[in-house]
Amino acid sequence: MVTVPPTSSALVVVTGVGSQLGSHTALAALKAGYRVRGTSRNPDCADLVRAAFENNGLTRVHLGSHLEFMIVDDFASEAQWRRALSGADAVIHTALLLLRADLLVGPAISQVLAILHAAKKTPTVKMMVMSSTFSTIVTPGLPSDTLFTAEDWNEASLSMADEGETVSNEANPFHFYAAAKTRAAQAIWRFMDTEQPHFDVTGVLFGAIYGPTLSPRLALSQSRWIKFALDNDISPSRTIPTTWFTDVRDAAQLQILVLRTPELGGKRLIAGAAAYGWNDVFTILRQNFKSLTVPENFEGGRSSGPLFDNSIATKLIGTWTTLEKSLVDFGRSMGY
Repeated sequence: MVTVPPTSSALVVVTGVGSQLGSHTALAALKAGYRVRGTSRNPDCADLVRAAFENNGLTRVHLGSHLEFMIVDDFASEAQWRRALSGADAVIHTALLLLRADLLVGPAISQVLAILHAAKKTPTVKMMVMSSTFSTIVTPGLPSDTLFTAEDWNEASLSMADEGETVSNEANPFHFYAAAKTRAAQAIWRFMDTEQPHFDVTGVLFGAIYGPTLSPRLALSQSRWIKFALDNDISPSRTIPTTWFTDVRDAAQLQILVLRTPELGGKRLIAGAAAYGWNDVFTILRQNFKSLTVPENFEGGRSSGPLFDNSIATKLIGTWTTLEKSLVDFGRSMGY
């Protein structure tokens, strides 16, 4: 097991650097002392991210020597990933899988395998941190007091998504998303077992990622659901189930800490702060944004579990950011 300590010579590739999670992760890596190469599909991303980082305490001189960008617009292209990973010591893969409702779950697997194979052909890579989601472990329909651990998989969504079977996003958006993410996550561990690469992999599983954006022009994660609520739109609350949440700043910091924690190599890490429900969201927004009209609480909006063993992540992070701070800071960062 290895570590990648934060030095000015250590290069960390952060994929999806133009996203909410990717930008926070790159910022945390830079502040910790790493050099960062961010990848994005968007050619305009570099200027947006640089400006956001300058607005969050980093100097232009520091960014000039420690931050670079590369376009990766085909996640299934091993050649593109090999160029992006060249000379890297570590990879933090936050980029979302490119999927459509009419695609098979299979492409999710090919996309994650492309970056793994590229890393295997890059001898400098020592560690890979693969961002994932609670939806890969939660099996809907089990009792609310069920305790899920890093050993669990989402069996309900898997049953709908044998490789090669189309899963309709319109028919069941949760199962479509969860099946793709779960198959891709399992493919990572099959790769590690069969290929025996020279690097370690740690999977970090997040709840719904909320918290401030570094710039309203950068891509949002699940925080876009909170924007709906701030705009008095109930749509997400009626179609998207809640489990636990993770503040984006905690998520970013945890991924950086993994690089210095060798015992997490080869493991999945449950990284969520606490359970929540839509009524918690609406109540917090109503109390803190009094000039706005936000949706009313509703019968199915209470938190109902399930339970997760987040003890390892809690030991690493210390104190989790609260849901109230996460939501309020997001609203303020968006100009509400």
